[in-house]
Amino acid sequence: MSTPAGQAATLYDPRRYAEGHLMDAGGLVGWLSRRRAAVILSLVRRAMRRTPTRRVLDLGCGYGELLAMLPPGLDLTGVEINAAALAEAARRNPSARLVQADAAALPFAPDSFDLVVCSEVMEHVDDPGLLARSLGRIVRPGGHVCLTVPNELVTFLGRFALGKKPYRSPAHKTVFTPARLARVMDLPRVAKASVPLPGLPFVLSSNTAGLFQRDGAEAGSGQEARP
Repeated sequence: MSTPAGQAATLYDPRRYAEGHLMDAGGLVGWLSRRRAAVILSLVRRAMRRTPTRRVLDLGCGYGELLAMLPPGLDLTGVEINAAALAEAARRNPSARLVQADAAALPFAPDSFDLVVCSEVMEHVDDPGLLARSLGRIVRPGGHVCLTVPNELVTFLGRFALGKKPYRSPAHKTVFTPARLARVMDLPRVAKASVPLPGLPFVLSSNTAGLFQRDGAEAGSGQEARP
């Protein structure tokens, strides 16, 4: 039995609904979530080698698992719309600044961050282009944006295998491919990777990840600094 659109919108209101602690889950779902985190951390380290990075935003930080995995010594900010998830993120990350906000109305001045991580958020918003422009505004010139989005086919098959209806997630409003993500972001992409394995073709991947860099005085030649 399908869920009516209006009812689905209520059930999947991100202010009240949460998927659960995916990184702590067992089985394939938990493993894929942890592999996604590992790919993100690899791209974060790559961004840090490319340009000085201190101020980091995790947009859609959920329960704060990824914030807690980021390298030490960073000035961390997390944004989450779900109050319960944000409270747990604060407990996990007592030194981070945690803000409850909607991705469509980010309360940050231009050039506020050296790096923005936005994992599994873009597919949920009504206007991905608006969010992309906001990310390009709040990251400083030469700074980076790290994005991940799901492979909707794999999500569909996973929900089908689990008997989770509707099989197409009503929380996902836009279907992305790596090329579409790059077009929406409209910043130079300096690296991309797949989940669970960085070199896996997208059709076989659960997620795609991209590292984008805002043009500017500190963007440099694209050469990575030596560790």
